[in-house]
Amino acid sequence: MFCQVIDHLGDIGVCLRLARSLQALGDWDLHIFCNQADKARLLIDPQVDRVDWHAWPTDEAYLQHVPEVILCAFGCDLPLGVRRQLELQRKNPALPKTLWIHLDYLSAEPWVEDFHGLSSYKPDGLIQQFYFPGFGEKTGGLPGDPPSLLPSNQAQTSALRVFAYVYKHAPLMTWLHALNLPIDLLTTEDLANHWQTARPTTCVTTTSCEQHDEVGQARIQFKTLAQIQFKTLAPCTQIAWDHTMLSCELLFVRGEDSWVQAMRSGIPWLWQPYPQELATMRAKLQSLLNIMSEQLRKYPHWPLWRDAQLAWGLGEEPDLKDFTNLCLELGSWQAMARAWAAYCNRLPRLDQGLCHMIDKHRSALNAYNVRLC
Repeated sequence: MFCQVIDHLGDIGVCLRLARSLQALGDWDLHIFCNQADKARLLIDPQVDRVDWHAWPTDEAYLQHVPEVILCAFGCDLPLGVRRQLELQRKNPALPKTLWIHLDYLSAEPWVEDFHGLSSYKPDGLIQQFYFPGFGEKTGGLPGDPPSLLPSNQAQTSALRVFAYVYKHAPLMTWLHALNLPIDLLTTEDLANHWQTARPTTCVTTTSCEQHDEVGQARIQFKTLAQIQFKTLAPCTQIAWDHTMLSCELLFVRGEDSWVQAMRSGIPWLWQPYPQELATMRAKLQSLLNIMSEQLRKYPHWPLWRDAQLAWGLGEEPDLKDFTNLCLELGSWQAMARAWAAYCNRLPRLDQGLCHMIDKHRSALNAYNVRLC
């Protein structure tokens, strides 16, 4: 598996989760090559993660053995040396051919069903298989796993427990202040510093202390901004990160990895796509909301979630009244989130779909060898 980090650690997160799932499905000899392998190792839980993470090969480097399957996460390019190995393999009829997979990003857009599983024929004669994760039966399925732990039942407090892992340009403070509620905000240190620096006139630091949180044993620093108490999370393993998310009542997530786990959790969430042209983001969001509407239109508060998701995803200001009503009806939002999670957790799975593609490749090779004999 080849992984080039483009957007912080989300790409690594998807690959780590996929490797863990593939190992659970079969006796694979898995290796991951990553341009930020040192950062990837920080997310590994040594008790459950057994896959080796290697530094990205130089263009002159060859793999010791050409593998049966090569997967390029999110369509990254192969190092030139590995590409040359595949070309030499193709020219030798005595060698079995590697299945070369282009794993793309998750999308709810309708075209995904038409392109999933198609072949890309390269000028040098190599063939790459497109693999498109999605939300339909004809796609490559949904990444990740249903949560192994149920959402934590925290002691009831007057504060709304919010998890935020978003891009810095997200107008999170505007959205949270609109609620006029006491909020415990769990977020990363860089995001906490950014929001507190951006609103110095409203920042009132009433306490400053450090303690260890039971979730993930992460060090937390408390600061107060108006009614928002920041709880800054230190780096931790991916499993501890998931556990922290599951301890919250409202999730603001971005990218793919945290978003998928939020959808699978049954906890109310709002998703921020990777920054792109506004028309592109609107099309992606609308495609997602169309699928969600098929599952959630019977819920009276679905229009509030739908409109909040569209506005949040596009970086717009909230409809203060509607968003406040949605959060005040948190039980209804939780019911919708659980219904959507149940739908997501019934969808085809990415790891199983990849194994099916590999089995088809093996069968084709076996049939070819039989015909030669």
